[in-house]
Amino acid sequence: MCAQFIQPLIIGHRGAVGVMPENTAAAYAFALAQGVDGIEFDVHLCRDGVPVVLHDANLLRTTGVERFVHEMTFAELRKLDAAAVYRAGPSASAAPFQNVPALQEVLAWAPAPTLLCVELKTHQDGSLYAGLEEIVARTVQDASVEKRTIFSSFNFEILERLRQLAPHIRRHAIVSAPYFNQPGFDDCGRVADDLAARGIDWVAVNRAYLTQSLADILQSRGILTHAWVINTVEEFTTFANLGVTAVTTDRPDLLCAVPRHSDRRSDHGAW
Repeated sequence: MCAQFIQPLIIGHRGAVGVMPENTAAAYAFALAQGVDGIEFDVHLCRDGVPVVLHDANLLRTTGVERFVHEMTFAELRKLDAAAVYRAGPSASAAPFQNVPALQEVLAWAPAPTLLCVELKTHQDGSLYAGLEEIVARTVQDASVEKRTIFSSFNFEILERLRQLAPHIRRHAIVSAPYFNQPGFDDCGRVADDLAARGIDWVAVNRAYLTQSLADILQSRGILTHAWVINTVEEFTTFANLGVTAVTTDRPDLLCAVPRHSDRRSDHGAW
């Protein structure tokens, strides 16, 4: 595994969405083979309460089926091919049938000490899944992977629920245009104050908004910074020089080949 504890940590986005069908066993296997430090994946709740891993609330973009996750049972979802649309694309390889995975399967696929970056999603209209936080926290605890799990969300209400349910499991906020477009949030100090007040100690910032000034002030407040999505060697070098703790990438094959500085080490257990 490439420089396991050397920063910036490299996190495979939906496994390796740039080269494989996203959020599938094939994508995670590819990312792990490149030497990622962690994998990132998204969780929704299907009709019978099973937490399942895929990005969109609607299945059309990946499976070709125009249905919402919450409308289908897990057994029904298992009949769908999560690589169907990918396989039909002009640059796709002959990827075999890929199941929509359950959360517990993905947790089992990634061996220790791989980080598990679990993003909790919402319905397409932004409303919350009833009980998703409790179910996900329990699934992680049942799998005994709390120490290498990081919960994440764009939704601060979800993060607060997770803090109350499982305060010992790390959480990070994901922020992008809607967050920074709030009045006054072009000021780095205001951003740091807001995140600190919410009890956020790790934040994933869309690359378009992560400046040296923001990285510096977040780090001065003890808030770890995480850049997404970083897909070229040049971008990786730029954000590494900002001092970020981690980057999320669609192309782990490219970034895991880049040397990282051995003087920037981190112990997962110390987070």
